[in-house]
Parts: sequence; structure tokens; C-alpha cells
Amino acid sequence: DKVPYVTVSSDLGERKIIWEGESSLSGKMVVEDVSSEEQGQKVHCRRLIFLNNPNVIQSEVKLLAQGESFSINHGLLTFDHHKALTIAMSYSAPSLLGSVSPLHTLVIGLGGGMFPLFLHKHFSQMKVDVVELDPSILQVAQETFGFVQDDRLKVIIEDGLLFVKKNALPPPESSTDSSSSSSSSSGASAAVTPSA
Repeated sequence: DKVPYVTVSSDLGERKIIWEGESSLSGKMVVEDVSSEEQGQKVHCRRLIFLNNPNVIQSEVKLLAQGESFSINHGLLTFDHHKALTIAMSYSAPSLLGSVSPLHTLVIGLGGGMFPLFLHKHFSQMKVDVVELDPSILQVAQETFGFVQDDRLKVIIEDGLLFVKKNALPPPESSTDSSSSSSSSSGASAAVTPSA
């Protein structure tokens, strides 16, 4: 039996759909704000859900209450697989920990853009490219998750596998370079390599 990696539980709390749309590639999707109780405290989050698999959370971000409104907390990862990947990258890529040598990171799959935004915010030596097949996903990330591109964070609309095939570098001759990769059930993966 397959078990979805990040799923919607039966006790969802209060849900409010804030955006609905459809893409020829991703199908129908919604963005919802969810308020629930966790350990006696009110918790708010925003989720992207693809309705062709409504029990799987594609993207999630914690929201900070500011009176009657909310702001997005780009400084916090909510998915365990993103946390584990960030820890692994920190151990395998010494320049994340203070070297002046910048890293170039590739993330396959944008979703709401929380993982690339987290890397961008916390690792100032890192340049992040995101490859996303569906241009509608970029629009959703910008409109509902506060995703913004700049000189260190770019989205390329292209098939991720084709992009990797076109841009793959030969293996390094020495073992001093580091790289890491990971993938998740959401389809996102990342690779870290030293910038040339």
C-alpha cells in the first residue's frame, strides 16, 4: 500500500478557500487558509492542494496572525523532508556555513515556493534556480504564497528532467566538491553544487 507523504488529516479545523483555479497540466487546485489547535494554541497555515489528489498537501506555510489579517512566515519550514534536506545540505556544502564561495542550487518543482524562499532567506551565499513545468504554479506561488524572484532566486518554466539532461555537468575530478539531492512525494527535489 502507498501512503501519501504529507496528508490532510480528518481534523482539519476551520478552512477557508482563498483561491481556486485550474491548469491544463496540474488540473484543478485550491489554496486554503486553515486554523486549528495544536498543543492548546491556535495555529494558522496556508496550503496548496491539487484536487486530483485532495488528501495530499502540495505546499504549506505557517501564517502569522496580525490582528484580523495574516502574514506569511517564509522563515519556517513546515515539511520534515524540507528540514532534513536543509540539514543535509548544510553538512555536505561547507560554503553554506560561512565560506565566501557561493553555491548554486537547483530545485525541481516549485509548488508554493516555500523551500526555495527559505533557502534564499537563510543562505545569502546561495543562488537558487527552480525548474517548474507548469507556469500556472508560478502564478499561484506569486499571488498566494508571496513568492518573489530576484537576482539570487529564479524560476525556469521547463520540464525538470529535460533541464537536468541539458545542463548536467560531468562528475568532478576531485572529491572535494560537494553535492546533494533529494526528492519528495510532492515532486520537488534539490541539488547543490559549487558555483563555477
